[in-house]
Amino acid sequence: MSPVALAIFAYACWGLVPAYWKQLPGFDSRELICWRVFLSVVSLLPILAWRKESSSILALLRSRRSSVALLASSLLIGFNWSLYIWAVTNGHIVESSLGYFLNPLFNMALGTILLKERLNRLQVAACTLAAVGVALLTWQAGSLPWISLLLAVSFGLYGFLRKTMRFPTLPATFLETVALAVPAGIALCWLSTQGEIHAPVASLKELLWLSLSGLITTIPLLAFAEAAVALPLTAMGFLQFLSPTFQFLLGVFVYGEPFRPEQWLSFSFIWAGLVLFLFDLALRSGIACRAPPSRK
Repeated sequence: MSPVALAIFAYACWGLVPAYWKQLPGFDSRELICWRVFLSVVSLLPILAWRKESSSILALLRSRRSSVALLASSLLIGFNWSLYIWAVTNGHIVESSLGYFLNPLFNMALGTILLKERLNRLQVAACTLAAVGVALLTWQAGSLPWISLLLAVSFGLYGFLRKTMRFPTLPATFLETVALAVPAGIALCWLSTQGEIHAPVASLKELLWLSLSGLITTIPLLAFAEAAVALPLTAMGFLQFLSPTFQFLLGVFVYGEPFRPEQWLSFSFIWAGLVLFLFDLALRSGIACRAPPSRK
């Protein structure tokens, strides 16, 4: 798959994943994040064995710089997962979707300021439309949207680290989840002593849904990490508007979360910006395809 297709796939999966977590209402968000980490490690093991990536894992561990960067990215993604699952399971899907509307703007700021990525006129117009929409959403919230801000910053910094460090995708993702497995194990032990573990009394249906959480987590994350290396951070940021759009539609139309009529104006600005950016992407792709091959 092309980097653009991988990014769209990852963001579409993350946009629809609230419907998956809603299938596990008996689980506390703290327990869910722990099982998510453990099952992610389990789901990656056979892929690693098939790809024979042990040498790449050892190379990352031998490098102090890589180890420190991977620890930082592990903490960022672990925090993001935990806050997101808590928000979804406690009726804050729309607020969490706002976080992922803020995140693309944060990504584009990182790309233009720190990585010196340049935007053309259509992209600047698209960014302006999206920024107006996000500003209106934030103003309409009536208070500081702390869930949204924390989700945006944590995932934005995670994507920035994965892009700039250019880790091999599969080994780095595996090491991130392994690093999170230690605190997850401690947390599960503590929850067990408090009598707050649901898994032993869960129904067969719940256990089947839970068993898929590793794949639900790792497959989009691998696609995202692969796309992040190949695409400009500004492009990754704008494509990410797909994810909160799906989250918003689920929260309002499927799960009946409150949504004021005036918020439609905000979303119309964001979606107009997304359409304009995708048009520019398609236009530039078409020009590249029609360009004659270079002569050597």
